[in-house]
Amino acid sequence: NNSQLSRNVIAHTLSENLKTIYVHFSVNVNAQQLRRASQENQATDQRQNYVDEIKKCQQQEIYNLELNKIVLLKNVPVQESEKEIKETLEEYGYSVEQVKRFNKMPMIMITLSKAEEMMKILQDKNIQIGYSMAQAVIFDKNRSRPKHHFKQCRNCHKLNHIAKNAQKRKICKYCGLKNHEASKCRTRMIQVDIDVYCARIIIQVILCNKGEYFHTKESFISKLKRDMKIRLISNFTLIQTTPVQKTQNNRKDADEISSLKREIEEMKAAFKEITKLVQSFKAMMQMGVGNRLRDEVNILNTGMDMNI
Repeated sequence: NNSQLSRNVIAHTLSENLKTIYVHFSVNVNAQQLRRASQENQATDQRQNYVDEIKKCQQQEIYNLELNKIVLLKNVPVQESEKEIKETLEEYGYSVEQVKRFNKMPMIMITLSKAEEMMKILQDKNIQIGYSMAQAVIFDKNRSRPKHHFKQCRNCHKLNHIAKNAQKRKICKYCGLKNHEASKCRTRMIQVDIDVYCARIIIQVILCNKGEYFHTKESFISKLKRDMKIRLISNFTLIQTTPVQKTQNNRKDADEISSLKREIEEMKAAFKEITKLVQSFKAMMQMGVGNRLRDEVNILNTGMDMNI
C-alpha cells in the first residue's frame, strides 16, 4: 500500500517554521488509504519507541551499581584457578560470591556479594593476580561482542590464548608435528588439491533434487584417506632432487671453496711483503741515528785537542 501511495505523491511542502512537512497526493487517493498509511506509520513509531525504552532500561540496570554486582576482570593469567583468584580477591578485602572463568581466556566474571564494593573495585588499579595487574570493568550482558576478533597461539596454533600462556611445545602449523619448524616443513611444498568432481566421486554423492546421503561413513573415510595418501606419496617423489642437481650443487660448492683458498693465499703474500717493508724501514732508521751520534763524538774530540 505504501509503495502505491508513493507513486501518487505530487509534491512536498514545508511550513513557515520548517517543523512540519506536507505531502500532496493526487486526486485518485481516497481518505481510507491515507488513514491506513498514517496508522502504519504510528505503529512503526511506537515499536521504535518501545525498543528505545527497553534499551534505556537495560543501560540503567547495568550502570546502576546498587543493582548490578557483576564485574569483568581482564588480564588474568590462564594458569590461575578460580579458587586462587577468589582467595586473592578476599585478601584485597572483597567479598566474592562466584568466580567464573571464560574458556582459556585471560578474563573472569566475578559476582560480588555487596553492592558497595562495585565502585571500589572499578577504581582499584592495584589488583595483582599471579604476575599480572588485573583491570576491572562493568559486565554488560546485553552487549553484542564481535565474533571476528580472536587470539591465536603461535606455538600450538590454537585459539583464545597467546604463546606466552601456552603450555605445549611449539609445533608445525602445516603438518602438526613437533620435530621441526614450520619454515623447514616439506608438507607445505606439497599441494594436496582435490577438485570438486573427484571429491564427489570419492564420497559417492549423487546430485539430485531430493538429495542422497553417503552409503556408509566408514567406507567414505577409508577411501578418502587412501586416495590422499597416494596423492601425498606421488607429490613427494616429484619434490625430491635428482642426482644431476646434486652434482651441480657439489660442483658450485667446490668452486666457491677454491676461490676462497686463492683469496687467502693472496692475502698471506701481501702480508709478507708489508712485514719486509717495515723491517727495512726500521734498519734505515737505526743507521741514520748511528751516523748522527758518530759525527757528534768527532766534533767533541776535535774541540778538546784545540784546547790542549
